[in-house]
Amino acid sequence: MKTLFYLAVIFLHLGVAAVDGKTQNYRSPGKPQAPIELDYQPFTKPLVAGQRAQLELRFKVAQEVEQLSVETSERTDQAVLQKTGVKHLKVAQNGLSEAMSVGISVPKNGIYYISVIATTDTAGQKLSRTFAIPVIVGKADWDAYLKPDGELTKDHNGRRILVQPAHETIQD
Repeated sequence: MKTLFYLAVIFLHLGVAAVDGKTQNYRSPGKPQAPIELDYQPFTKPLVAGQRAQLELRFKVAQEVEQLSVETSERTDQAVLQKTGVKHLKVAQNGLSEAMSVGISVPKNGIYYISVIATTDTAGQKLSRTFAIPVIVGKADWDAYLKPDGELTKDHNGRRILVQPAHETIQD
């Protein structure tokens, strides 16, 4: 009887250990990302406020696709792209896309970002990848830019909390 009890305990322990091993190594696959890389030459020196500049973008696609859709937009109200919207680029056999030229004009000094979303259909699945291209105009105040939005305080348990102001976005 004791032997039967010990065998039951051993099998129960092995069963629980096997379940733990399976769930312990599980990793969520996450959202698939498009196999696209962005290549561009950053500006060698900061732009001057009001100056117009051209930025040439090229994309490298790891898988074979016929067409690549690229959407550009400003990430702030002050950066001015000469053209926003969606452009369709052809992709060559080697995976390189045709060049896309983006015109930029920024009225005042600061740090701005241009948002680029590249989308492709891969194996019947629409995949996208987002890129943020920094544009520095004049003497940028990096300390103010990197300063966190909000106020660092402590709660009643002594834990630090960053209280940030609320931002409303209204879309038409």
